[in-house]
Amino acid sequence: MACDLVVCSTRARFEWAYAKTGLTGAESATFLLPRLLGLRRALDVVLLNPRLTAEEGRTLGLVSAVHPAECFDAEVEALTRRLAAGPPGAFAKTKALLNAAAGMERLDQHLDRELEELVRAADGPEFAEGLDAFLEKRTPRFGEQ
Repeated sequence: MACDLVVCSTRARFEWAYAKTGLTGAESATFLLPRLLGLRRALDVVLLNPRLTAEEGRTLGLVSAVHPAECFDAEVEALTRRLAAGPPGAFAKTKALLNAAAGMERLDQHLDRELEELVRAADGPEFAEGLDAFLEKRTPRFGEQ
């Protein structure tokens, strides 16, 4: 989610795996997801946890482009050449302006809070049940602890 451009093949899948083990999001996921998708769609992804295809990820705003697996490498190479031919100084300044407009300059503060909540969740009964269920390849029973 922190990449400027996200390019994937049609084989890619996206899933909010944290909920399956009783954890909160990490690695800036709870900061970036609502900024990429909007709050309503971010909540849909987090609470309902659909397994998204590459094209569904593109439609939601998680992915910039989807290419067939058989020509993926060539498409990525063409994209990198296009970007390399662009104006790096203007790209950098424009990216900084966009990040400021989206509130991204507060990411460091959010990462601290996100980590605190992840540590609390990792020390709790929901994570213990989620981890047991994952290791035992079964559906977690969160309400039964």
